[in-house]
Amino acid sequence: MKIAVLSDTHMEFPERDLQQEFETRLKYLDAIFHCGDYTSESIYNYLNSHPNFIGVLGNMDCGPWTYNIPTVKNITLNNVKIALLHGYDLDFSNMERDITNRFDNDINLIFFGHTHKRFFKKISEKRYLLNPGSFRYGKGNPRGYAIVEIIENEPQITWIDLN
Repeated sequence: MKIAVLSDTHMEFPERDLQQEFETRLKYLDAIFHCGDYTSESIYNYLNSHPNFIGVLGNMDCGPWTYNIPTVKNITLNNVKIALLHGYDLDFSNMERDITNRFDNDINLIFFGHTHKRFFKKISEKRYLLNPGSFRYGKGNPRGYAIVEIIENEPQITWIDLN
């Protein structure tokens, strides 16, 4: 299973780099996850054209188009339990503890955004945290996203840097 994890696209419409990534890579993956802050309905709808798009609401998402987007989502894909949230309300003094306490212990992957900073950490034998950074504003990291491939129940992360 190969999935993309994006966050914080902060666009009003699908710009060229998003279109290029979607057409050359994203649309061929098993799923696309987005951790919020699309900032426009057109970005949400564009990504939602993928048959396995899963997204949550960010703190910059507002308007009638957001009313049915959850703030937290749990899903199981190929026996891997995944949770996602945006993360604007996290206790950043102990982010790991705060995130992990929000979900049952059987969740394998927890995806979050908001900080625009890439982060990946194994926090227990079968539990991992991932922040893909920001598609648009890297804040000290390259802008981009993550591709997660599950190999023998272990996530392998490829960071995709955008020019």
